[in-house]
Amino acid sequence: VAARQDVRVLVLKANGRSFSTGGDLGGFVEHRDDLERYAGRLVGLLNETIVALIDLPVPVVAAVHGIVTGGSLGLVLASDVALVTPRANFTPFYSVVGFSPNSSAAPPGPDTLPPQAFNASTIIARSRCFLSCSVIRCVAGRNPLDGVLLRANIVGNILHRPGALPQPVPPGDAITRLDDDAADFADFPTWLPELAGHLLFTLVAFIIMWRINPAITLVTTLPLLGVAFLNRFAWQRFLRYYHASRQADSAVTGFLGELLGTVQAVKVADAEADALHYFRHLNEERRRRNVRHNLFYAVFNSAADNLGDVAVAIMVLLSAQALQAGTFTVGDFALFTSYLFFAARFPADIGSFLSEIAQQRVSLDRMQAMQPEARPESLVQPQPIDAAPPPAGARPPIPLDTLTVTGLTYHHQPGSHGSSPPAGISQINLTIRRGSFTVITGRVGAGKTTLLRTLLGLLPPAGGEIRWNDQRVADPASFFGPPHSAYTPQVPRLFSESLQENILLGLAAADVDLPAAIHTAVLEPDIAALEQGLATVVGPRGVRLSGGQVQRAAAARMFVRQPALLVFDDLSSALDVETEQTLWQRLLGEEGQPTILAVSHRRPALMRADQIIVLQDGRVAATGTLTELLATSPEMQALWHGDLVEG
Repeated sequence: VAARQDVRVLVLKANGRSFSTGGDLGGFVEHRDDLERYAGRLVGLLNETIVALIDLPVPVVAAVHGIVTGGSLGLVLASDVALVTPRANFTPFYSVVGFSPNSSAAPPGPDTLPPQAFNASTIIARSRCFLSCSVIRCVAGRNPLDGVLLRANIVGNILHRPGALPQPVPPGDAITRLDDDAADFADFPTWLPELAGHLLFTLVAFIIMWRINPAITLVTTLPLLGVAFLNRFAWQRFLRYYHASRQADSAVTGFLGELLGTVQAVKVADAEADALHYFRHLNEERRRRNVRHNLFYAVFNSAADNLGDVAVAIMVLLSAQALQAGTFTVGDFALFTSYLFFAARFPADIGSFLSEIAQQRVSLDRMQAMQPEARPESLVQPQPIDAAPPPAGARPPIPLDTLTVTGLTYHHQPGSHGSSPPAGISQINLTIRRGSFTVITGRVGAGKTTLLRTLLGLLPPAGGEIRWNDQRVADPASFFGPPHSAYTPQVPRLFSESLQENILLGLAAADVDLPAAIHTAVLEPDIAALEQGLATVVGPRGVRLSGGQVQRAAAARMFVRQPALLVFDDLSSALDVETEQTLWQRLLGEEGQPTILAVSHRRPALMRADQIIVLQDGRVAATGTLTELLATSPEMQALWHGDLVEG
């Protein structure tokens, strides 16, 4: 990378088969099939490079030189300072700039690049000319940055959903929609400038032809009107076939994502053959639907294209008769032929455009299905796509004195959780004081996990009020997170990264007390037994760790953040008695004991609790210490003396 006149120039050498494009755009397009393999890789590399240089406060030019085009053509990517500043919506602009250095010479440097490269890049950058994007798109395919804003908005809306609500689509299907549907929809507007220009040319051409010979002009337009009737016939089929095709794609990717995430379950059930058989069935259905859609699409476009040729043929026949009659000159014929050759391509463009509209409608519906609670217009809401997250510690913590919950209510949708009437929690009242240990217990299905999730904003409450130090918490989902609280669910999630990275989860090791968190979580013996210690990669969802190790790693993730409130959902369910005893002893024996809210049915936790809340059918059945509840609460007595409480 070198500097010249405040322009950063990146020169890439391309290796490949040599052939000539004639040094012009026509030759470039003519050799599209030969160039596609090379241009795709080169444009991808240019995009990666420009993203890496995005912070440069100067224009950037990247040129490709090599034997791909016989040394006669360069691909130039240019963007000015307004497009590469961190707050800008970054979009690359492409153009084709010809230069003809000796093919045996070394790749051009900043001093040997021709002046037209700099001039063209400056013009492109300053004018924001996006029409040149189509030059590279026609060769290299889809722009890798298409749909960035769409994806950012969709992911943002998903992250704003209550965290405990199930995702509308499987993860594998979500990746397909974020990749293909978003890119197809974002690419669609680039048709408009070309189509508008073609429409304008066609209108002017027909006006001129009408003034010369209205009869011939009128007859030649009839085949073009056939495209409208053809589209009316094909519209619903486009929607149906494309929707079925996308559904089949989603079924394959969704099942593949679930299959890779449940390999152990499939192997334990000895269901490998059945799983592969079902996968083949899904792929066969996808093949069938895609063949049907692509065939219909090709037949429609071919029919629309051939109608333009029919118009040209009719014009030639009628012109021959007019020439014989002397009402049509050779110059008129030449003009008609020239204009109609381009105008006849307009039906094909309109046909493709209308079929694309049908596909975009399906893509838009599929993307909206990923964010059912969000407004449809939020998909294209302008925003800086590279906005940096707020720095750690930007939100000042509010120390906890008292957490008060009044009338907290949440109802699951009918039929969820295996129940026909709405299940959930109703009119929950509780008070948690600083430094106390509160345990929520109850039978299976009593609403313990639902209570925690609703309190933390992971489920949208249907009613009630939450107060932190007598101050109403208006948005629990954004409030209940570090430094105010931290939460470990029943099934913690780990990433396929090192154990240390899973605990820190973005924090700098120098800024936290990692050894203390590991000690409190009783992880030292386990880390010592791992071959690479904290650097051990735990695998997807922590599959290389035991259930107890996963729970304690998630607990260490909480401890390292030192929140005011620790929330556990059955933390010790996968721990042996000795490890559980040690964990509670270390956690509750610390100086300045943390405030803890935990769901548990284990006796070591119940015996240490300052307050026990007994839930029954989604309501608070009793509240008090273990001694008080064993004397007064029949439900607690049944839990303690029955099989529901483990020692």
